[in-house]
Amino acid sequence: MGLKNDIWIGKKVTIGGDDKSALMIKVATVSVAVSVAVMVVAVSVITGFKKEIADKIAGFDAHIQIVNLDNNKSYEKQPVTALDSHTIDLLKADRNIKIISRYCYKPGLLRNGSDMHGMVLKGVDADAGLDFFRRTLTRGTLPDLSSQNRTKDIVISGKMAEALSLDTGRMVEAIFMQEPPRRDRFRVCGIYDSSLAEFDELITLTDIRNTRRLNGWSDSLSSGYEIMLHDTEQIERSTAHVEDVIFDLDDNLMVTDYLERNPAIFDWLDLQDTNGIVIIAIMLTVACFNTAAMMLMVMARSTRFIGIMKTIGARNGSLQRIFVYRASAITLKGIIWGDIAAIILLSIQKLTGVAKLDSAGYFISSVPVVLDPLHILLLSVGTYAVVIITQMIPTMIVSGFSPAESIKYKE
Repeated sequence: MGLKNDIWIGKKVTIGGDDKSALMIKVATVSVAVSVAVMVVAVSVITGFKKEIADKIAGFDAHIQIVNLDNNKSYEKQPVTALDSHTIDLLKADRNIKIISRYCYKPGLLRNGSDMHGMVLKGVDADAGLDFFRRTLTRGTLPDLSSQNRTKDIVISGKMAEALSLDTGRMVEAIFMQEPPRRDRFRVCGIYDSSLAEFDELITLTDIRNTRRLNGWSDSLSSGYEIMLHDTEQIERSTAHVEDVIFDLDDNLMVTDYLERNPAIFDWLDLQDTNGIVIIAIMLTVACFNTAAMMLMVMARSTRFIGIMKTIGARNGSLQRIFVYRASAITLKGIIWGDIAAIILLSIQKLTGVAKLDSAGYFISSVPVVLDPLHILLLSVGTYAVVIITQMIPTMIVSGFSPAESIKYKE
């Protein structure tokens, strides 16, 4: 028998069958659909979770930093002299670089009455990308960095505002431990909440001219440069490009990316990939097991059919293809329904954020999702291939069917 005949017969066999076979087919279809839906949702949530956390870290810490080689891990940085326009142009030759800006740190304390809270005042210039702070801003506005006049506005976190009983428009005293100690007053212009406690407890945003003045630095000095990228998948290549430019310029400068500056967080995020692999393995096992059970039952209830086909000259390979085609149709149907269900659920979550999380434990307030067509396609194709390959094993029992005995078989 030819392949076309096998497929034609497979279609007819799929349409036919008794009630018990039909029930098993429905169970197998639902099993594949649920497995695919769970895998797509799991991968989308894990990808979204990793992207959300990485974006938050980059919002505080940038993708790449250029700092003084003598710097330790504290926020008391040795200053970096301004790069000339030619060097900036060389850096921007990498089209993956989106923003290059300067920043300046100044550690200190905020005090409101008897309440005090440690902080790091981070000054940024007008070139800084503040989209992250705009997204996380809960009240007020960001400082006007484009103004010719230095503004003494700061943005504090919700944790600081709660600890110090502050709100937007209020004045707060800042104390800086140095020789001699310095004090200053700032107006709270905005309050943000990123849910990343490690940063929310520390970072306060202001105009870079404020932190330069407090450090006693001229306009040509800063704590370093921050570089934001278009595509973080190319961070290694972009970091290498920045290193090539900077190392040829000054041996006293160092280039780091946010992966090496925050190893604990990114190692933890990498562990989420293991969770995804485990979920995919479990769901594939469930789908393969249920489909195999369905195939065995259908073949057992098709004993007379197998006997008749063998009597008229059908080979074992041809019979196997007939039942594999049947499994293929069931699997494909389940995958399609699973993809549709997953896309609907993920779209609802993306639009409404109905599934909430404890931000204290997960760093985000709602379940993040990334609807990536490539991920869905790869999971669908992979599931189809694994299930169909697995179903070739139970179909091998057709070789043990005796034509004479099979034709006599009665349920």
